[in-house]
This record gives sequence, structure tokens and C-alpha cells, in this order.
Amino acid sequence: MKTFPVLSNTTAAYLAGLFDGEGSVSIIARRTWGLRVSIYSAADDGFLRAIYNECGQPGCFVRVKRKRYRPLFNWEMKGPALKWFLTSVEPWLRLKKTHAGIALDMYTLLEGHRKGKSLRISPHEQATRKLLQLALEY
Repeated sequence: MKTFPVLSNTTAAYLAGLFDGEGSVSIIARRTWGLRVSIYSAADDGFLRAIYNECGQPGCFVRVKRKRYRPLFNWEMKGPALKWFLTSVEPWLRLKKTHAGIALDMYTLLEGHRKGKSLRISPHEQATRKLLQLALEY
């Protein structure tokens, strides 16, 4: 299991500001449920890649090609990396503090059900997932 570094208060606060401005939380509700945190940069990949490397490379770093536009750089986290990131930056978040809390609640719900496994979930848990998904949209 991958271990993640303990961030200094300065780094965590900086990441929180970056996430507040350029980040997003997504709940994927298809055949199986999933959760994703992304930070985007349309400038260049230098500063975002440097932070990604400094944090021990949690998640993945992707360059998205776009026709007629400059490329977009995306740092995406799922699973334990998502939990580490959100718990590290949550005290410093301003705009997305509620979203981070909802995402951590959803992560706790999903933790017991591994992706790809066809485990039945109760109607109560299904309703809870839907409510968290709706809360994240607003």
C-alpha cells in the first residue's frame, strides 16, 4: 500500500487554495460508483507537476490535448490518494469545504465496496449515495 507524505501547513494551505480555485470533486454513478478529485491547469505543467512530485505523485498526472486550444493539465486522484488529499487540505479550504466533507463521507461509504465487485447494497445505502451525489451538485 502506498504511503503519502505529511504535508507542511504551508504546502497544505497552498494546495487548498489551488483546489478551491482550480479543482473539482466528481461522483461517478454508472454501473459502479466512483469518486474523483481533480485539479486543472491551463497554463503549463511546470508548477502543477512540481507540486505533484513534491507530494509523492499521488494519483495520476495527465496532459489533455484539445483542438484549437492549448493543452490542459490534470492531476487526478482516486481511492486512498483522494482521502489523503482531502483530509490534508480540508482545514484550509474555503469555497469547497462542504464538497470535501461530502466527498469524504462518500469515500467512507464506498470504501467497503470495491470497484468491479457486484456486491448488493441496501436500499438505504443506495438512497444515501444518491443524496450525497445530489448534495455535491449544489
